[in-house]
Parts: sequence; structure tokens; C-alpha cells
Amino acid sequence: MNSQSEKHIGYCGVSKSEIFHTLTEDFSDLPLKESFYIHSNQGHIIGAFGFDVDMENRSAEVWGPFTKDNEIASVIWDEAFPEMKKYVDTFSFFVNLENINAIDFMDKIGAKKQGGHITYIVSRHQEKLESIDSSFQEYTPIYRKSFIQLHEETFPNSYYNGEQIIRQLNIYKRLFLWIKDHKVISYVYMEADPLHHEGSIEFVSVCPTYRARGIGKKITTFAINQLFSDDRIHTITICVGDRNENAIGLY
Repeated sequence: MNSQSEKHIGYCGVSKSEIFHTLTEDFSDLPLKESFYIHSNQGHIIGAFGFDVDMENRSAEVWGPFTKDNEIASVIWDEAFPEMKKYVDTFSFFVNLENINAIDFMDKIGAKKQGGHITYIVSRHQEKLESIDSSFQEYTPIYRKSFIQLHEETFPNSYYNGEQIIRQLNIYKRLFLWIKDHKVISYVYMEADPLHHEGSIEFVSVCPTYRARGIGKKITTFAINQLFSDDRIHTITICVGDRNENAIGLY
């Protein structure tokens, strides 16, 4: 269902292998059997809800509802919600604008719209971006406090706080900084998924006093080239709020 725009949920992939990998390797702080709820009829799944729970933030990204019948969605939600409330205060939905059934369901349960997002996709086959100087350096703990301060100022209450980004850094999840006078004035956090040939730029920030100097373009271009340096990455996605005019202009 997720490969169809009228049923699409933005948190999920659209290929079976990617969804399976996420569910088995990187889904929820709760066991999978406590994170996914289904409704079946004669052995066939006819409705499903998943909850990607972040225990630290007491939040969950909701996969679903996946069903053609909002009455079934309500039945599953009514069963799952009391259990999830033990661990979760905030439930987030990320729904395609064409997914009318999901939007109607969210209205029914009293969810509040927080805004819209635009997803940009960069393809390896597009014209190669200009080469950017190497003014950026990979994160080191000496800049921990400065990075966290800039991240929290730019993205308060985001799905990853500064500490969470730092904790999960590895060869596929990388953070690059632009330093001036021993302070982080810009950074980019990106994730690579070579198995599914995808990369994503999750966060880009420039200190307010250094904006309108082309730094955002430089660090975004750097991130794109860095991700595409792995030949297994074919596309890169960048998601931005639909009211963030500066970011939209940049991308």
C-alpha cells in the first residue's frame, strides 16, 4: 500500500526489502510484537498500525493506518492507544496529501496539523555539482557543546536532539561541521543506506549571524557530494517544512 501515493505514509519505505530491514533492524525501542498491531480476516491482514517508539522522548512515529476501511483503523487504534500511552505522550503522523483516508482518520481522533513538508530528491544521474572546498570537518567531541547548542536553537523539539545525533554516529550516519573561532557556525547531519541505494540529508543549519553568505549552499553541496562518493548511493532525499522559504530557495 505504501507505494501508492493515496495510501502513502512518509515514515515507511516503498520496497519490501527496505521495510523488512527497518522492521527487523531499526524499528522502535519496544519489541516488534509490542510495536505493530494488525487486524485480520480469514488469515489475511486487512488493517495495520505500527509505532516507532522513542522511549527517551516518549514519542512515536506512526506507520499507518494501512487499511481501506477507517472503521477498522479505529478498532486497531482503540486497542493500541491505551497500551502505547504507557510509553508515549506524542504521536506523529507523516501522511501524503493524497492519502485522504489517513487524513480523515487523523481528524477523527483529534490530531492537530503541525505543518506540511516538501521532499526533494537528488539523483546521481543529474549534472554533477560543483566541487566545494574542504572547509568542513567531521564531528569530534571537542565541539559537542557548541554543536548541541546550535542544533537545539535551530530545531527545538525535533525528532533527534543533539545528544541523540551524537550517540548514533557511525560510518553511515555522519556529522560534518564548519568551525570558526572554535565555534560551530554550520553543520550537516546525513545518513547513508547503501543496501537500498539511498541517502538522506536530515539536518542542515547555519548560525543566524552567518546566514546569507552562501554557507548553506556550500555545506549542502558538500553533503551531497560526500554521500555520492559511495557508488552504491543512487538517490538522496531532503525533507523541508513547506513554510521554510529560505531552505526551499536553497534546495
